[in-house]
Amino acid sequence: MRNGPNSQFKPDDRYAYPFDGTGMIHAIYIENGRARYRNRWVLTKEVLEERAAGHRIYNSSFSAPPHADLNTNIVYHAGRYLALYEGGVPYELNRGIDTVGLRDPRPGEATQAGAFEAIARYDLTTGKKVVHQFPAAVTVCEPVFVADSRGRGEEDGFIFTFAHDAGSASGRFIILDARHLAGAPLAVVRLPRRAPAGLHGSWIPA
Repeated sequence: MRNGPNSQFKPDDRYAYPFDGTGMIHAIYIENGRARYRNRWVLTKEVLEERAAGHRIYNSSFSAPPHADLNTNIVYHAGRYLALYEGGVPYELNRGIDTVGLRDPRPGEATQAGAFEAIARYDLTTGKKVVHQFPAAVTVCEPVFVADSRGRGEEDGFIFTFAHDAGSASGRFIILDARHLAGAPLAVVRLPRRAPAGLHGSWIPA
């Protein structure tokens, strides 16, 4: 499966592919020696509003708000198909890629303050989940795992990430113990300026 931009109405003049466009899921099913293709838009409330109006309502990423492009990725996570967008909460789909709705906790799951827990570790053998929670209004970048060369287990290492508090112009660089993920940071480097939120990073040994 793949998620990507596919505008259902003519975009504004600042449209920039591949950042902008209504999220559409493309799926190839390989079953019983045959391949079958299917595509569906992710039917967010914004998409349904535009469809009812018959024209574009929401703007492209580089224009003024409002924005609504749930077109970043699709993942199969914890038994769910989730359409993702860096700027908002995911939507759940079924295996046929029809939209189920906004991602809400299942019965018995704890309600989350935001779109996802910021950093979580899953044990695929036991099913146990360990989460490092950040306070509300704190944004963290995609974390980087750095293995401990002296470690013996796959969770022996460190997690690096930048963090930003919405009420501050400064930033932080945070180091977590991957084995004891729920615990307090091992170290916090306070930065004089905010490091803008980004995606990928790498650890490069000196």
